[in-house]
Amino acid sequence: MNHPEAALLLTEPKALSLLAPFMEEACTVKAASETLQVSSHTMLYWVNKFLDLGLLEVARVQERKGKPIKWYQTPGKGFLIPLSLIPNSTLEDLLLRHDEPFNQQLIAGLVKTSIETLRKLDRWEMRVWKEGTVKIDMQSMDEAGPGFHELLLKEDAPAMLFELAQLQLDFQEAKMFQRELSDLIQKYQSKRGAGHYLARVALAPLRT
Repeated sequence: MNHPEAALLLTEPKALSLLAPFMEEACTVKAASETLQVSSHTMLYWVNKFLDLGLLEVARVQERKGKPIKWYQTPGKGFLIPLSLIPNSTLEDLLLRHDEPFNQQLIAGLVKTSIETLRKLDRWEMRVWKEGTVKIDMQSMDEAGPGFHELLLKEDAPAMLFELAQLQLDFQEAKMFQRELSDLIQKYQSKRGAGHYLARVALAPLRT
């Protein structure tokens, strides 16, 4: 895929949804419009656009009285797009859209487990304050009590962790941290225990 307009079109959710019916098997404009519940006029517009950009081709034609029926299909099961044709902002949007279901599932699990744990103790409250930006945290009503992080690390607490840390590391230290995180994930991915957990691990250099 070396056509800039076609490459950008393949990053658009709307365009991909309209192209999807033709990616696994040949399909007519009418069948695609019924599947996606859009008008035949709209579907025909997009089919012609996809044809012009080389994203679709005519797979077969059924001759009949009047106008023949055409089946369209993508040239292959997928497309390879050079990253040089995709702006950074578009790649960021794609990553956010891809990760959204996992992020929602992760946040839902964190919130549900946190609230259930803290409500049982009945000595915790949520703190909202501003320190540069607005921040939210859980804190014990007992000043001498353990913090939320320490509480979660107790043996009888749920196996849950949420950490966001800004680190100041030399390059070699950052590489060591990267390898240790990778080794840790691989170690526990091989386990086959009874519980199901979702872990999210990321490390990125920040531009200053």
